[in-house]
Amino acid sequence: MTGSDRAGSTPRAGAARRLGTTPGDEVVWDDVMAFRAVAEQLNFTAAARQMHVSGPTLSHRVARLEAALGLVLLVRTTRSVRLTEPGAVLLDWAVEAGDSWRDLRASLQREAGPAEPARAPALRGVLRFGHARMDTTDLFGELRRAVPGVVWHTRGMPTGTAGLVALVEGSLDVLLWADWLSWGLHQAPGRVLEQVESALVVNEPLWVYLPVGHAAAGQDTVDVGQLAEDDWIASPQEVPMRMVRHTARRYGRFEPRIRHVTDDPRMAMSLLTEGLAVDVGPPPCAPLPPQVVARPLRRAPRTRIQLSRWRFGPVPAQTFRAVHHRIGHWYVDGYREANPDYWRWLVRRSERHPGLRRALRESVDSRRVAW
Repeated sequence: MTGSDRAGSTPRAGAARRLGTTPGDEVVWDDVMAFRAVAEQLNFTAAARQMHVSGPTLSHRVARLEAALGLVLLVRTTRSVRLTEPGAVLLDWAVEAGDSWRDLRASLQREAGPAEPARAPALRGVLRFGHARMDTTDLFGELRRAVPGVVWHTRGMPTGTAGLVALVEGSLDVLLWADWLSWGLHQAPGRVLEQVESALVVNEPLWVYLPVGHAAAGQDTVDVGQLAEDDWIASPQEVPMRMVRHTARRYGRFEPRIRHVTDDPRMAMSLLTEGLAVDVGPPPCAPLPPQVVARPLRRAPRTRIQLSRWRFGPVPAQTFRAVHHRIGHWYVDGYREANPDYWRWLVRRSERHPGLRRALRESVDSRRVAW
């Protein structure tokens, strides 16, 4: 391969001829999903295992996509795989498009009201509700309104993957969980995913928490690259730590200086108020000290908050939809009070949040806000 072939924006006419394609040919959706798997794993062997295909098949799909687009998306060596600039742009789109299609398909299936399996037992008087990486404060009043007469037993799960397995094994009935870059879905066994139905609540943007004196504190949104010279706060847990590193590396092109590792929110807030570090996380759900501001990050990955049930478990589809709707209300109403700016941001972009659309409409009607 010549040096020009390796350039991220150089058309790959030679590869296209070998594959029987030319730049501008129709792109195959399976090829895009194959590229997404490799781009997220940065490892062809792991991605092939995830896609349940052979290594040569996966390599062929990625090469065919590059040929159809006339672009180099991945730079491969014998020891590593890395994204080119066009590859990073396509990955962002592929994540959004793939997740949106899955959400639309699940929404259409729920609206069609598929019949419950004949072996599904009747709804019991107790429902076991699991939650993973979620603060469920004040949620259970909403759930009691959704399903009157049912007693809710709650259980915290260490990860979304563990919660999905618990659904299938029968120790949970419903799971509310947060997933980042679909890592939970990638880690769950295929046999588990086949038996689970999930409904998206919201694709939540990632926010950055800044000392009020930070150079970016006066902006409406912040680019990850503006945080390259800052010290960072991170949780010692695996997924939040990976989230920080991945966000900085992929979207800011720098290695974050993680100087403060803590799970104590008071310690993190103290570091912020003293101007010692920055932090990333979900939108704030409570008032911040005057020394701290929070802003959404531009072009940063999102966190998928979703509700899941075992397809053959005790929760009927109608009950599942009612619980999903009440959780949407809990999310929207909570932010309407705690973070009106984020609530308005959601309302203005309601078409991007099908899992919240009804709750947002009812929330606006109740406030009689004119947009």
